Order: sequence, then structure tokens, then C-alpha cells
Amino acid sequence: MVHLCQFCASVALVSLAALRGELHALTQPNAIAGCSASCAVQTDYFDKLLGMTTGPIALALLIGLYYVVVEVKLAALAAKPDAPPPTFFERITKDIEIVRVALLLTGCVQGIRNTVADYLGSFAMYDWVWKKDKDEAYREFIKNEPTLDDYESQLKGFVQVDREIDAIHSIYNIGALSLNTRTLKEQLKSECQNWKVTYSDNLHKKARERLESLSEYMRLTLGKLNRGVDDLDTLRFMMDLFREVRDRESGIDMEIEPVMDMYQMLEYNLPPGFMEKVEIDKKTVLRASWRKLIKQAGVRTEELSRTQRGFKAKLIRDVHALKGNVKAFRETWLKDGPGVPGIEPDKALGRLNRCKNELTIMVNKYELYSGGEDLFALPQTEYPELQQTLKEVKLFDQLFGLYSDVKEKLTDWKEIAWSDVPEQIEDMTTLMDGFALRCKKMPSRLRQYDAYNMLKKQIEDFQVVLPLLQELAKVSIMPRHWEEVRVLTKQEFDETSAEFKLGSLLDLHLEDVADDVGEITDGADKQLKIEETLKEITEIGRAHV
Repeated sequence: MVHLCQFCASVALVSLAALRGELHALTQPNAIAGCSASCAVQTDYFDKLLGMTTGPIALALLIGLYYVVVEVKLAALAAKPDAPPPTFFERITKDIEIVRVALLLTGCVQGIRNTVADYLGSFAMYDWVWKKDKDEAYREFIKNEPTLDDYESQLKGFVQVDREIDAIHSIYNIGALSLNTRTLKEQLKSECQNWKVTYSDNLHKKARERLESLSEYMRLTLGKLNRGVDDLDTLRFMMDLFREVRDRESGIDMEIEPVMDMYQMLEYNLPPGFMEKVEIDKKTVLRASWRKLIKQAGVRTEELSRTQRGFKAKLIRDVHALKGNVKAFRETWLKDGPGVPGIEPDKALGRLNRCKNELTIMVNKYELYSGGEDLFALPQTEYPELQQTLKEVKLFDQLFGLYSDVKEKLTDWKEIAWSDVPEQIEDMTTLMDGFALRCKKMPSRLRQYDAYNMLKKQIEDFQVVLPLLQELAKVSIMPRHWEEVRVLTKQEFDETSAEFKLGSLLDLHLEDVADDVGEITDGADKQLKIEETLKEITEIGRAHV
């Protein structure tokens, strides 16, 4: 905002007085006729205004008084009709007082124009405060994973800029002008505050997350410490928990201190009330909660040290019992397991699944007791029979896993209607080739078992039947050809029935008569070709008749 300085106000008042004198002269008896009364009235009016006028209004009155004088003079000239009317330029340039004031004002304004521009340019250093995007700047800031010191440096920078802006004078005089920068300063300080809030809000979010994490860990751990111990598993859990608390105790100050420093920084840069009561309470009791946790851990350690003797004795008894169970299980595995010669594959699969369930229980006990021995610093008990059985079970699982997959897939395929078989032959071929590859990669030790031989035969037989199915699905196959297949297999079936499924054809054991079925389908193709040729000849003959 620009105000008229004292110098300009004084000039305007002097000029007003001069014009008033000229107007007063027109009221004298020797003035132009007809103007004396009017000028007297105007003189009295401006005398009153001049007495009440201060500097800022003087310039406006000066301009208004000038036009009054001009009107009076024009009226006077109108009384002399023979005189040529003066131009506006002549009226202005002949008025010495007006020209003098105009020159003084023009020189004053022109002289300070560059000075004003330079002063306004000094605010360009704060352009970033309102031009730069705050959120984008913060995203760039966190890309470098800033530390707490980096946050503090940024916030201190904003505080320094705020102080620099506040130190700027609200009124600045330049020559004849008085510049008011109060509104500009308020806007810049407001934008600077928004920068502080942007960084502080994100820092607050980070501090709150760490506070929540520490508070939740202490709450959950304190609850775990109050857990009852009634077996070896819970004892080991408690001992691991004690170890975890001890390990974290050495560095807990390095976790709590940064959180407290963050909140201290936030309290300095944000207005009061930025935290909710729950958050304030968690921050206040954070260190006390950790001390309570450490105290409870010490109490429970003392309790368990008095009761662990009974757990140790029970562990020794359980280990001895497990060794006997493992030995008995090994004998059962060798006598009645899936590897017994001559056993049917389906029965062997059932035995394998039953043994796997029992073995899982023993492995869980082994891991539990092994952890208990480590807990009480006892020698680790070896179970060679258990390890050997695990290896053999894994080997048999490889064989019977493939056996189960092939059996399940063949069962599903047998339920497919014959009319739907042609469109699925390609998928069947792909899956069966995969099964054949897995069978081929079986360890040599597994190839002596009946399950492997049966599995291999099922895969090979189906791979032989698949091309025959594709041939039997051709349009060249007529009812007479299906009759030949019935005679060949000595089985009765109705290929046109809705109940005729893929399983019906697989039950015919076409793999045993694959060559004969191939001759039937080849003959059907040739017969169809001959029939089509004869049909063409017949049609040509009819065309020539």
C-alpha cells in the first residue's frame, strides 16, 4: 500500500494556497465583470476546506480547485466575445502554479521508480515459499531416508525463514512513497507455517507409528510373561521369551530415545493440542511400561528356576519312551510297511498313509524333546531308526504320489462321455506324457516294487490307447466298423448310447488288440475314400445323361 509522503502533501497545500489566492483576486472590484460574486462564494468555500484539509487530501483538492479557477476564467473570457477562446493546453501551460506542482510530482515519482522495484525484488528470495509444491518436496526429502537430524535441520530452516520475514519492517519509506508490507508478510509467514506443518505432520505420523509399535510390543510381551507353564513346550516358549527380552533390553534406549526426541521436536514446532489424550498417555508411560516388563520377566524367571527341575526329570523319561517307540515303529515298518514284497499297490498306499501319520507325531516329539535337551544343556539324543525311516517314507511317497495322481486322473477320465472324448484327447496326451516322464525318473530302488510295475503298465497302456481313441472318433467309422471291434474284443457295447463313456472303451483293453483296431480304422478311411469317389463318378454320369 502506498501513502502520500509529507513532502508531497506540503507541495499540494502550497499549491492550494496559490490557487486560492488567484481565485480571491477574481473577487476584487477590478476583476472581470460578472465573476466577482461567484468567485467570492467559491473563495469562502475553499477557505473552509483548506482549513480542515490534511496532507493526503490536499492533492485531490488541488485538482478540484484548479478546475474551479479554469471555469471562472472561462466565464470571464465569455464576457469578451471578440477574444479567441484559449485551448486546454494553453490553460494548463499558462498556469505557473499547476505546472510547477506537476513537475515536482513527476520528478518525485520518476526518481523513486527503480528504488521501489529493487525493494520489491528483495522479496524474490521467498518465492519458493508459495511457488514450490510442499507434498512433492516432502516426497523428494524422504527418498533419501532422512534421519531425525535431517528433520530437525529442515524445521529449523523454516523457523529461521519465519524470523527473517518477521524482521522486515511493516512500513518502508522511499522518497515520496510509503510502502506497507504488513499483508505481504502475513501471507509469507502463513505459507512458511504450512511448510512446517507439512513436515511436522509426517514426522508426527512416523513418531506415532514407532510409539504404537513399542507400546504394543510391551503390552503383548507382558501378557505372554503371565502365561502359565504346564509342559515342556510352554517352558521352552517362556525361556525363548526371556532370551528375547534380555536381548532387546540392551538396545531399548536406542528405540525409545528417538521417539522422545521426535515428540520434543514436534512440541516445539506444532501448536498445543496436536496429540490426542491416548497418545499423550502412551508417550508418558512408555519408559515406565518397559521397567514394569523387565521386573515381571525377572519374577517369572525366578519362578521357573524353582520348577524346572521337575520338567527336566519328565523330559528324561519322555526321551527314553520315545526311543522305545521309534524302535518298535521301525520293526513294524519293515514287517507291515508298504515295501513288503507281493503287496497290492492300493493296500501299500493305505499302509504308507498310516505310517506317515504316525511318523509325523514322532517327529513332533523328537523336535520338542530335542529343544528341551538344548534348554537344559543335556546331550542330544540320536534316533538313527527314525532318520532312516524318514528317508524311506520320502522315497515311497515319491512312487505312491505318482501312483495316486495317475489313478485319480484315470478315474475322472473314465466318466467322460464318448462324444466329449475327441476334444480332450490333446490334454490327456499332455498329462500322460508328464506322468511317463516322472515314472522314468524314478530311482532304481523303487523299480523292484509291484506298485512301480503296475504304474508303468497303466501309463504305457493308456499311451497306446490314446491314438486308437482318436482314430475311432473319425467320421469314417461306421456302425459296421464298431461291429468289427465288438467281434474283435468279444465284448458287447452300444456306442450310440448316452451311457457309453470312455471307461467302456478302456474296459475293452484295446491295448491288447491295438494292431487289429488300427487295421479296422485304416480300412474305414479307405472305404470312405472309395465311397466318395464312387459318389463323384455317379454324379458326373448323371450330369451327362
